Amino acid sequence: MQASTYPSDERSGRTLPMAVYLLYLLGMFMVVTVPVGVAIAYWARRRAPEWLRSHYTFQLRTFWLGLPVLALGLVLAANIIGYLIIAAWAAWVIARCAVGIGRLSDARGIPEPRSLALGGAGSAEAQL
Repeated sequence: MQASTYPSDERSGRTLPMAVYLLYLLGMFMVVTVPVGVAIAYWARRRAPEWLRSHYTFQLRTFWLGLPVLALGLVLAANIIGYLIIAAWAAWVIARCAVGIGRLSDARGIPEPRSLALGGAGSAEAQL
């Protein structure tokens, strides 16, 4: 594991983005936690250092990109295709949260926070 290049004062700012990831994961069971996480991400993103801002952008995109997919799955839930869409959405959200938590734990930003997939977590640059 590579040591972080971020000063210790920036490492201490990991509490709020970690809370947002956990609120998103809890949202799988208690939907009310997700809007709280979105509000925190919008509020904290403005004053966060760049590496933490990448996490907040990643979190907000997770919400806004996932919302129409979840809505489509719920509309189609009368058929099996709806349940497949919801399962794919859940796997995508869990994977993005896992990547974010892992990178946050190592005090690293998200290399490509605007990506549709996992934020560039699998790229060679992300491994550095």
